[in-house]
Amino acid sequence: MADDKEKNDNLSEVEQCQKWSKDRDTIQKNRSSFEKQWLVDISFLYGKHYFIIDKMATSGLEERVHWELKNELRQKKVRRTCNYILPLFRALLARLLSMKANIMVDATTSAERDKSSAQVSQEVLEDFWQMVNKHNPNLCQDYAGMLMIQKRLFTYILAIGTGYLKPYFNPKIYAKTFLENEIVEPTMPIGEVETKVRHAFDVFEDPMKQYKIEQSVLTVDEIQEQYDEKLEPEEITMTEAEQRLINLLEETKTEKYENAIRIFERWNIPCSRYPKGLYAVHTNKKILFKGDIPEEYKGRIPLFKFTYLDLLFSSFAQGMIEQVISLQEDLNYTITRIAAYKKWMAGKIMVDKNAKLETKWDDEIGQIIYHANGVMAPKYDAGPSAPQYLFEDIARIRGNMEDIVSVHDASLGRIPEQAKSGVAIEALSEMDAGALSPDLITIEQQLAFFSETTLDIMEKKYTEPRILGITGEEFGVKVRTFKGENVQGNRRIKISLGSALPSSKMERQKYIMTLQEKGYIDITKARELLQFGDVEGIYISLDENLQKEENQHLLEPGVSVNVEEWDDHTIHLKVITDFMKTKRYMGLDQTIKQKFIEHRKAHQTYLLQEQEAAARLTQGQPSGGK
Repeated sequence: MADDKEKNDNLSEVEQCQKWSKDRDTIQKNRSSFEKQWLVDISFLYGKHYFIIDKMATSGLEERVHWELKNELRQKKVRRTCNYILPLFRALLARLLSMKANIMVDATTSAERDKSSAQVSQEVLEDFWQMVNKHNPNLCQDYAGMLMIQKRLFTYILAIGTGYLKPYFNPKIYAKTFLENEIVEPTMPIGEVETKVRHAFDVFEDPMKQYKIEQSVLTVDEIQEQYDEKLEPEEITMTEAEQRLINLLEETKTEKYENAIRIFERWNIPCSRYPKGLYAVHTNKKILFKGDIPEEYKGRIPLFKFTYLDLLFSSFAQGMIEQVISLQEDLNYTITRIAAYKKWMAGKIMVDKNAKLETKWDDEIGQIIYHANGVMAPKYDAGPSAPQYLFEDIARIRGNMEDIVSVHDASLGRIPEQAKSGVAIEALSEMDAGALSPDLITIEQQLAFFSETTLDIMEKKYTEPRILGITGEEFGVKVRTFKGENVQGNRRIKISLGSALPSSKMERQKYIMTLQEKGYIDITKARELLQFGDVEGIYISLDENLQKEENQHLLEPGVSVNVEEWDDHTIHLKVITDFMKTKRYMGLDQTIKQKFIEHRKAHQTYLLQEQEAAARLTQGQPSGGK
């Protein structure tokens, strides 16, 4: 082993690049059969159900699973398709996206520092969920915000079974900061944590779980900017998988990247040879960077793997499409047989055996047909309809596909048969959602690990005050800031997809209103849960927000807040009283508490004056009409 290590250390730069490239080629060769299946899966999703290898006829799925896939033209052949995979795919994707991610960060100790860190970490993650990638001029066009990132990720795992999230710090991003109580516009980059979504074609995993390789294409200018290396562009095309799929879908020629180079990022976990792990970036001939895994990753490879059907004894997870391809072929075959019955009788007319037509029959409108006297006039005759069992087969096949994917009428926007009420439809929809539970557990765990790494990067890289706008139950909208050190602590992150609320909008609103009527939640929380996106601002109270901001000022030593006569004192009193019942208020210094007490008394005094004035006015009014 020592001899092998010494031999590897003595490799030249080119030899080292070739060795790493050989590792990647070996992994790709061993998984080639899986890559072929991924291509077939994507082709079926796109509705390209007929394809051949060169000029070989398609006679089954096994012959279609080959390296080169080409469209098969319908020349004098009756071939029909009905892409039932697509609506099932969209319904399943919509269900996953509708499950809102709820982020919870708990302190693992009772120390005040850990409690504060957990609270800040949760707010930071919620802000990150909304703003990730939005300041990157390139990524913001592909997927800005975690919802768009999840859409891309879920598309990958449903289509080919596997997708990856990669959090990293981009030092080139311009972002606003907060200095001397002012928001400072960016004049120089300070960097931000971003996230990339990768698919299985571009990530190569060592079967022994020791390293991962990620491939991508960068322009020569990007390489010079990031790694300070001036390289000559390579004559490269798209990856073989991408090009085969494009050839199949668009029948285009091989596309080339202009002024670009393919690079590879290699991540090795810590081992005897690399005690702190290895992170290397290289081309086929040049090492652009070689060093330890960055400290913020804590020895972890920052490629978080998400899967759909991770079945036993399989090297790669299956996507949703692979399970229903054979049924889709049966559906196409059945529909083709029905179309054949229609074609056999298309354009045919019935005439007497001895009849003589003087005019050729064509498809022109208003044509006059002359025929011999004394014989039956020519006419169309309806052809025999397709056998009923073919239509029954279609219903059976579609039902089997729905059962495999766990997407039925309620999830497809159709009213199920024999469903007589909205409650029944809601129950059927929840049954479909329940079938996703095993996959959701894996996704939730990986999202928690991903979020933990995101906070670790912020803790290490965010040395300047970063802006964090917080809208809380106790305070108004106020510019808040945090540094990386504020998220440092003993914490536990839990992410859950979905909620206990009904999925139907009508049932959800009814449930929330019931909770509010029973007193389990207040009216403010009910408004938030009802999500009045179409009437945004209708419930905004200026006095409520004003008092929340006044609460913030009252917490500051030596700062007093005046009570104005024109305030809505009823609202102000409710907001300040609610805060004075909180645990945070109980832990304040007595001097700060006294400021809240005096502020509350001032509002009570004004409110009492208003009530007395109203009472005097009422007493002075005449009781009759005279």
